[in-house]
Amino acid sequence: MNLKEIAEKAAPIIFSHEGDYGSVNKNDNGALSVGRVQWHGSRALSLMRAICEAMGAGRSREILGAALYAEITAKGTSWGTRKATTEEAGRLSAALSTTEGKQAQDALAMQDITGYCAHVQNLGVTDPAAIIFMADIENQGGAGASARIIRAASGKTLDALYASAKSDRVFSKYMARRDAVYAAVKGYEERSDQMAVLIGHASIDENGTIQGRTPGDQTTKEICIREWYSKPWNVYLECLDDSLANRAATIMEEICKNDNFGYSQPNRWKGFNAIVNNGRKVAGAKGDFDCSSLVLACYILAGLSIAASGYTGNMKSILVNTGKFKAYTDAAHTGSSAYAKRGGIYLKESSHVVMALSKGSKASGTASGASQSTKPVAGNKNYVGKGIGSATAKSNMNVRTGSSTASASIGGVTKGASVEVLEILSNGWYKIVWPGASCGYAYTSNAAGQYYTYAANGETAGNASLKPVGAKSFAKGIAGAYKTTTNLNMRTHPGVLKKENIITEIPKGATVRNYGYYTMVEGVKWLYIAYDGKEGFSSSEYLKKS
Repeated sequence: MNLKEIAEKAAPIIFSHEGDYGSVNKNDNGALSVGRVQWHGSRALSLMRAICEAMGAGRSREILGAALYAEITAKGTSWGTRKATTEEAGRLSAALSTTEGKQAQDALAMQDITGYCAHVQNLGVTDPAAIIFMADIENQGGAGASARIIRAASGKTLDALYASAKSDRVFSKYMARRDAVYAAVKGYEERSDQMAVLIGHASIDENGTIQGRTPGDQTTKEICIREWYSKPWNVYLECLDDSLANRAATIMEEICKNDNFGYSQPNRWKGFNAIVNNGRKVAGAKGDFDCSSLVLACYILAGLSIAASGYTGNMKSILVNTGKFKAYTDAAHTGSSAYAKRGGIYLKESSHVVMALSKGSKASGTASGASQSTKPVAGNKNYVGKGIGSATAKSNMNVRTGSSTASASIGGVTKGASVEVLEILSNGWYKIVWPGASCGYAYTSNAAGQYYTYAANGETAGNASLKPVGAKSFAKGIAGAYKTTTNLNMRTHPGVLKKENIITEIPKGATVRNYGYYTMVEGVKWLYIAYDGKEGFSSSEYLKKS
């Protein structure tokens, strides 16, 4: 492994312990720190000067303000003890998050990390894993710190340097980070002749934030496939059903390779809903995920019976309770990719999650620590196609073993998804086809008709005689022709998902026209459209401007 390759391996490990592009620490041990490697004091000043030069004076003044821009660009400025106010931190973050800011950080980060690795190598350390371990120390403490620890070590192996760091007067105080980095790089020693494990993940939007204002992947990195890295993780979740895990990983690969899917926390389930409404096909759908909704969606689409809800804080319990996952919290499983299996999940419960797409050096054909593999369940499909109608969920719903909320939950129906109804019970509950149950059916509530829209077999949705309400807003810029991205209902009332509200169903690929009128409902823009001589509202989520 050459120096460039070692630095590229070190970069994600170092990044995982530092900040994001727009991070600003107003007072980090006596001076401010900024950016994805948390450049401190005078290094932060050098970075900001490079960003200002790239953006130009006019734009830099606009973002930073005249006073801060003048201070950054003045020759005699020193940031050795400079701290930032809340307002200044906001302005610095805005500049750091620009395209120029990210590019400057990427370039400086690789320059710095390559320099750390070269310095450690010049001190006689040759093992790539040991060089990466010491590069992280140099990033945190400087060249003097790495030299001190190398001099004090009993040798120049990873284990010797790790032991030296544990006894160092300064770095013994930061052992959580040392332990995580040691565990992450230990795998490089154990599989230096093997390919790195790949993972799929959703990380950050096009602006370096979590908002995701523009649907889809604007940078090719919002949702992508990359090499495994240490966050560090505190849980590894192994799927005990190899067939299910492989299907989920295949779906993850499809989404990661499709730039129609990007990152957004506010719109974290729109990508999943778009795929469901596209016949559960990734190609042709568009929307956003965040890290947890992406991983959960892949398993739901692969056939796991859970509701489309959850986040990193409760994923472990959700998945383990299905009986199809085993959780590991030991360092061997969480600290490296050695035990990674395709479809395995690396989880940091406080913040992030990724899915493994390839196999680690110690992963067996069966579950780690298990005596035998768990055979995938084919499911009882005896009732498929024998229903009296279909029901489309208005919200995420539980599926239970019996027709009451006291019955055990065995899965969920996601908002917008349809189920086949076998019987409508007197209490408003539906008996539905559910291959995941051993009997082939289960129950879900539609009490008072509030949770599902039902259509009997052979029934045609829509009533062309219905008249829509008026739109509440106008914007000239949205007017024009649109194509439907799925079969789409035109409704009398925007956001009211009732059968009696449907004017007609518009087929996928049809052209409709909007004249600038719309109504916002719970953050969704409902366009007032015209199609085939009819007028009404349809959700903009399923309309693409021609």
